[in-house]
Amino acid sequence: MNTSLASMHGVDQDRMERSFRVCVQDARKAARNFHYAFLSLPKPKYKAMCALYCFMRQTDDLADDGGMSVETRRLKLTDWSRQIDDLAERGIVDGNEIFPALKWTLDTYQIPVSYLHDVIAGVTMDLDPQPFADFAHLERYCYHVAGAVGLCCISIWGYDESDVARRAAIDCGTAFQLTNILRDIREDATLGRCYLPQDQLRAYQLTSDQLAKGAAPGILPFLTEQTQLARSYYQRASKLSGHLSKDGQGIFCGMMRIYGGLLHKIECNPLSVMNGRVKLHRIAKMRIAMESFLFPNRPLPKWMTTE
Repeated sequence: MNTSLASMHGVDQDRMERSFRVCVQDARKAARNFHYAFLSLPKPKYKAMCALYCFMRQTDDLADDGGMSVETRRLKLTDWSRQIDDLAERGIVDGNEIFPALKWTLDTYQIPVSYLHDVIAGVTMDLDPQPFADFAHLERYCYHVAGAVGLCCISIWGYDESDVARRAAIDCGTAFQLTNILRDIREDATLGRCYLPQDQLRAYQLTSDQLAKGAAPGILPFLTEQTQLARSYYQRASKLSGHLSKDGQGIFCGMMRIYGGLLHKIECNPLSVMNGRVKLHRIAKMRIAMESFLFPNRPLPKWMTTE
């Protein structure tokens, strides 16, 4: 741990260590898919990823708290955004256990605070969900809730600071978010949420009600098309590997294999998403994490790299 940085912001070493312990414990408990990939990183970067994850989780929790009205949640997210500015610009770390670790992460890896604000803007969109008219609107949403996260991640992992790498990181986030949307398609529909472009649903004569029921003539070809679209983003994202540090290559390939594994399961049986959440077994994720640590340059599956 960088003790000089801790003292620079008036945070003693014990407090900094406690902050990181909270982040690591939360990531172990809650980051079911991502945490396995984090394990391939050196310890400082691993801790930084846990701190970043905790920021994302707390942001999501503020938006998803059903015990509060939408307006209250909106106000809390506005205040959260102010706290993040106070943290990044003035070094104010009081008020939240994760703040010392998050401040260290932002400073050490020079993560622009604008990326965190992009994430907050994305979850704020979920407070008043509007149907996405077309894929361009969905892609914009994917940037805010996932692409901006990808930009934060490559800052921690280490990359060549090229525009190509940043674009591929955004595509990676989009690939993962599209996979999440497919995995949760029926669950979201039963909750009155639909993240799928309305023009594509109309093309297959589908409605949100039909998705919630899990039965309609056009569902299979529609799901097949959506998995192919998600696949194309994995293929675009695969370009990122060559622009990352060795540390970054390992975790990137691990995350691609874990989320890509989910998409591959859906591709093999698209209708499975109508019957429950598709998952990878814990042992499979542990194996992927170990392989990513031992063989960071191992090629990605061919389907992820061939357009």
